[in-house]
Amino acid sequence: MRSKHFLTVLLIAAGAFAVVVFIHAQSPGGGKTIHLSTSKLLQLPVPGRPQKTNSFPTALALSPDGEYLAILNNGYGTEQSSYDESIAVLDLKNNRLTDYPDARLHQKAHQTYFLGLAFSRDGRRLYASFASLTDPTGRASGDTGNGIAVYSFESGKLAPEGFLKIPLQPLHADQHPTSVSRAVPPGQADPYPAGIAVVNGRGGERLLVADNLSDDALLLDSTSGKVLRRFDLSHGRYVPATFPYGVVATRDGRLGFCSLWNDSSVAELNLSTGQVLRHISLLRPARPTAPGSHPSALLLSRDEKLLYVALANADRVAVVRVADGKLVALLSTEMPGEEYGGAYPNALAQSRDGKVLFAADAGSDDVAVFNTADFLGLSNQSSIQSAINQRRSSAVAAASGRRILIVKTGGQRPPLQNQTPTTYGVTSNMRLFKPEGFIPTEWYPTALTVEGSDLLVATGKGEGTTANALSPAEASAEMKRVHRSYTYIATLLHGSVARLNIAETRRDLPQLSREVEESNLMGRTLAAFHFAGGSNPIKHVIYIIKENRTYDQIFGDLKPGNGDPAITMYGWDITPNEHELALQFGVLDNFYVSGEVSGNGHVWSMAAIDSDYTEKTWEISYRSSERTYDYEGEVLHSVPLAEDIPDVDEPGTGYIWTNVARHGLTHRNYGEFVETHWCGENHAQNASPKTGTPLPAGEACPIDFVRKGQQLPANVGEPHGSPSPWPWPVPMIARDQATMPELAGHFDPRYADFRLDYPDQLRADEFLNEFEGFVKARKTGRGTELPQFIILRIPDDHTAGTRPGMPKPEASIADNDLAVGRVADAVSHSPYWNDTAIFILEDDAQDGPDHVDAHRSTALVISKYAQGSRARPSVVSNFYTTVNMVRTMEVLLGLPPMNNNDARAQVMAPLFAGPGNQPPFSANYRNQKNGLIYETNAAHNPGAKLSAEMDFTHADQDNPAVLNKILWQERKGKLPMPPPRHTVFLPGED
Repeated sequence: MRSKHFLTVLLIAAGAFAVVVFIHAQSPGGGKTIHLSTSKLLQLPVPGRPQKTNSFPTALALSPDGEYLAILNNGYGTEQSSYDESIAVLDLKNNRLTDYPDARLHQKAHQTYFLGLAFSRDGRRLYASFASLTDPTGRASGDTGNGIAVYSFESGKLAPEGFLKIPLQPLHADQHPTSVSRAVPPGQADPYPAGIAVVNGRGGERLLVADNLSDDALLLDSTSGKVLRRFDLSHGRYVPATFPYGVVATRDGRLGFCSLWNDSSVAELNLSTGQVLRHISLLRPARPTAPGSHPSALLLSRDEKLLYVALANADRVAVVRVADGKLVALLSTEMPGEEYGGAYPNALAQSRDGKVLFAADAGSDDVAVFNTADFLGLSNQSSIQSAINQRRSSAVAAASGRRILIVKTGGQRPPLQNQTPTTYGVTSNMRLFKPEGFIPTEWYPTALTVEGSDLLVATGKGEGTTANALSPAEASAEMKRVHRSYTYIATLLHGSVARLNIAETRRDLPQLSREVEESNLMGRTLAAFHFAGGSNPIKHVIYIIKENRTYDQIFGDLKPGNGDPAITMYGWDITPNEHELALQFGVLDNFYVSGEVSGNGHVWSMAAIDSDYTEKTWEISYRSSERTYDYEGEVLHSVPLAEDIPDVDEPGTGYIWTNVARHGLTHRNYGEFVETHWCGENHAQNASPKTGTPLPAGEACPIDFVRKGQQLPANVGEPHGSPSPWPWPVPMIARDQATMPELAGHFDPRYADFRLDYPDQLRADEFLNEFEGFVKARKTGRGTELPQFIILRIPDDHTAGTRPGMPKPEASIADNDLAVGRVADAVSHSPYWNDTAIFILEDDAQDGPDHVDAHRSTALVISKYAQGSRARPSVVSNFYTTVNMVRTMEVLLGLPPMNNNDARAQVMAPLFAGPGNQPPFSANYRNQKNGLIYETNAAHNPGAKLSAEMDFTHADQDNPAVLNKILWQERKGKLPMPPPRHTVFLPGED
C-alpha cells in the first residue's frame, strides 16, 4: 500500500494534537451563555467536561476491552488537522485524546468518511467507511474508491493496514439511477458505504455494511473484502430511494437489521440465507412524497428481544419486538410542554445492565433518558431462530419490494388545504413513553456509547464558531503553514466528546432537565406586537431571499449602525437602494443568518430548522464534492417529487409554504425550491405536467439566448419586449419545475431560479408583471388579489466572481440592489401598502469579512408601520436570527409555528412600532443610468482563471471561501483580507 508515506503523515499529525484533559462526572457551577444561530442558547459548562475534536464527529466505537473510544470525524476538517478528516482516539484510562488525520482524506480528496466505524471482535483492527462520488472505483492515483478502510489498532495507536474495496452495484433491468454520473456506467449504482456492524460467524468475522446510494446492504468477508451476501433494499424504479443508513446484528450473527433513512422502515435480514425477511414500517406517512420518519441509529436491547430505532424526523424512538417485528411502543424525545417538533433523535445507547436507554436529540442539544423497565416487558420469549423461521414464508414478497405496513391509522398533522395530509400512523394499542429527564450537551449531539458506568457523548458543533483567538500575524502564519489564504467558516466548526458518570447524572437529572428547558427557551415570555392602531393590519407578506453577504460587506459604511467602513465592499455607491431602505425603515445591525452555507441556509430560511440529512452531508459536499448539492428539493441532481419518493432532505416539521397552505392562506412562489430548465438543455422540452410547468403554447424556446440588441421576451424588459441592453447572452427559460409537492400550482413558470447570467432586473420585471395584475384586481374587485404569502428569490448578489464575460461583482450586486428597490417601490406605491410587509434577508453570509461576526448579515423589514425616518433613522440592535424573521412572518399571518425553534423565537416587534405613516419608497436607478449593472469582467481581472473554473450551477456549488477571496481582491487589491470573526456566540446578553 501507500503505507510508508501515509503512516508518516498520520503519526506526525497525531502527535501534534495529543491533548490531556481529566474528565469528571459533572462540571462545576458557573459559566457562560452562547447564543446559537438556531435562536437557542448553549449554557456552559455542560456535564462531562467536553474535549474539542476535529470536525463534526458522527460515530463512536468502543474497543472490546473498554479501554479506548474511537471517534469518526467526517466534517469539513479544521486548521488543526490541516483540513484532513480524522479518527480520534480517547484513552479512557487517562482521558488522553489523540487525533489521527488521514492523509487520504485531505480537502481535495476524492473520498470521504461517512457514518461507519467499528472495532474488530478482538480489538486489533478498526473499520471505517470510505465513500466516493467523484471516483467511486478508485481509478486515479491516490484514490481509494468506495470501501472499508482497515486500520491496525494497538495500545490506542492507529495505522493503515488495508482497504476492502466495494464495487459498483448492479441495478435490475427496470431500475434507473436517480442521478446520471459520468463516473458510474449505466445499469450500476454507487454504493457509498455508511453504517458498519461486525458480525460473528463460523467462517470468521464478517462486516455488515449499509450502502447509502445503491439501496442495498452487503455482508463482506472482513479479511478479503469478498461480498458474501447482497440484500436488495430498493423499492420501485429509482435508486437510491431508500438510502440505507445504519446496521446492527445479533450476537450469534444470524439476524441483522438495516435502517432505511428515506423509507420510514427498517429492513430485517437473514444473514445466513441472504433473505430480506421484511420491511418494518415505522411511522410511514400516507403520501409517498411526504417527509418520512428518518430511521437512523439502531440498537438491540441487552437480551436482544427489542430493537430500538431513532426516528429523527418524528422525534420518536421506536421500540420493535424482535420476535415478530411488531412496533410495540414509541418513546417521545420531546421536552415537557413542547408542542412542536424538532428534537431530532439520531443516536442511541444503553446502560450496561440495560435498565437505562439514552437518545441524543441533535435539534435540542440534549440526551433524553428513559427507564427501560417501563417497556422491557413488551418483549416476548421467542428466540431469534424461531423468529427467522416464522418469517421465511414472507421473504420472497419482501425481497420483491412489497411493503408490509404495520402502522395504519391516526396522525400527528392536520390536513393540508385541498391536499392529502402527511400522516404518521400509530396502531390502536400503541403506547407512548416519556423520558425521565434530559442531559444538556454541547451543540448538535450526534453519537453515544456507554463504557462501564460512563456515558460518552459526541457533538457535531461543540461550542459553535467561537472567536478566532489568533492575532493577524499568527493567523497569516497559520494560513501559510497549511497552504490556505483564508479561514472558512466550516473549518472553524469543531466537535466535542464528553464523559459523564451515569449514576451521578441521573441523580442530578431534575436540575439538568431544567437547564435543557432553559436552553431551549421553554417557558420564556414572548414579545408581542403593539401596533399604533391596536389591531394587526398586515394581511400580506413578501419574503425576499438573497445570497451570501455579511453586514459589513454592504452596510459597513452605513451610519447610524455598527459597521466598519474599512472592510465595506459594496457600500452606498453600489447598493443605494438597500442603504436608503435601511435608513427609512430601520437599521438591523445585530441580525445573524442561521445557515453557514446555502446548502443549509435555504432550508433554514424556509423551515426555521434544517434536517438531519442536511447536517450530515453539507460539509462533505462543500469540502470536496463527495456529496451532491442535495438541497432546495434536489437530491443527486434529480427531483424526488418527479419520482414519487420523499425528499430525504425535508425536515419532518415541513416548510413555511406547507404551514401557509394548511391554514387556508394563499401563497405564490418565485424561484425558491423551483428548478428552471433552460433552453438548449437536452431535457428542456420535456413538458410533463408531473415534472414541470411548460411555457404557454407557442412561446417555448424560439432561441436559447438573447444577445445584446435582440428582442427580449414579451414579459420582461423596459419596456417589455425591448432590445436587450446586456452585453452578455441572456439565457432563456424553457420551463420551471416545482421541487416540492406543495408548490405545484403555486409558482410562476416564467420566473428564473438561481442562474447568475440571468439579470435580477428580468426577475423583477416578471414579478412586477404579476403584481400589476394583483393591483388591478384590488382596484376593480375582479380577478386574483395578491396572495397572502409571497416568496421571491433575487439571487444575483452571489456573483460569479471575476469570470471573464460574466457581470462584474459590482454589476451583479448593483443589479440585485435595484431589483429589491423596484419591488419596494411598486408595493409601497400600491393599494397594498396599508396591509403588506416585506422581509428581506440573505440565506447565509458565507463567512465574508465582518468586524463582529461572519454570521452577521443584512436584513430589512419594510412596512408602513416602521419607526423612524431617513432624517432620524431607527436602529434596532436586538439579537435576531433567521428564525426570528420566520416567526415574525408567521405571527403576522396568524400562523402557528412549525417547530420548537420558531415556537420559542421572539418576534421582531420593534420594526412595527411606528405610527403607521411611513411614506412610499422610490427606487434609486442611479446604477442603471450610469451603466454599472451592465459591466462585465475583463479577461485578466484578479481571480479570472479561478472564477472561470468554478461551477455556478447552484449557490455555493464551488468553494465559497475561494470566491470570497476573489471578491475581496477585486475590490481591495493587495490589501490583506481580514480573517473572519466569530463573536456573536460568545458570552453576553442580547
